Amino acid sequence: MSRSRRLTPHDMRGRYERLPPETRFMALVDSSGGPDACWPWLGGVDKDGYGKFSTKKCGEKQRHLRSHRYAFFLAHGRWPDNLATHRCDNPPCCNLKHLWMGTHQ
Repeated sequence: MSRSRRLTPHDMRGRYERLPPETRFMALVDSSGGPDACWPWLGGVDKDGYGKFSTKKCGEKQRHLRSHRYAFFLAHGRWPDNLATHRCDNPPCCNLKHLWMGTHQ
């Protein structure tokens, strides 16, 4: 019996846009530290250190997002009203336990 393995970014080469955004997203998040640890974004980051993610699928308009905001969307089915901020103060972290809706203050 074969064991299922986690999809890696390398596995996505050549078929990236054909995979659902949720699959592409989770392949670029390292959740191996456990449920309470930071889950760093393994993809590209912006000048502020936040993960960058594109939701483009074939035939759709491309939308660039910060990875922690997309993690919030996947968990709650809606975008944060204002900001998705980190309790851990770690910009590339995508662990939902570390994210909450906040403001600049």
